[in-house]
Amino acid sequence: MYRYLDHRTADLAPAEAFIVAATRKWVGAVSKRKCPADAVASDFLDRGLMAGVGAFHRILTVLNVRARLRFGFAMEGCPLIAEGEALILSLLQERCSRAVTLQCIFGQEHVAEVCSAAIDDFNAALHVAGMPL
Repeated sequence: MYRYLDHRTADLAPAEAFIVAATRKWVGAVSKRKCPADAVASDFLDRGLMAGVGAFHRILTVLNVRARLRFGFAMEGCPLIAEGEALILSLLQERCSRAVTLQCIFGQEHVAEVCSAAIDDFNAALHVAGMPL
């Protein structure tokens, strides 16, 4: 997580930059009481990543509803990566430590497993769309 926290979004790889931008749109839609999946769907469609929108939505929904902690997310256009975005990027890449991290976040094994499965599904969709992390 700390390899991303407070770093510049301009330094991210294309797939990472897409995830941060989509996360910010999703969070912004939730704060405006709009459908978050609808807010990001066109971006996923443009990148041939519609197969991943459901998994992406599940990851963020579980984090939003079931996490024991609240994580900060930056607004669209912010040049720095916030803690919630850094967490998501690291969960997508660091499979070896993911189970422990998710257990700490949720405190419930079944919720952590649901989130981990969604992360695996999203990673698979990224790979198929030619955007592996």
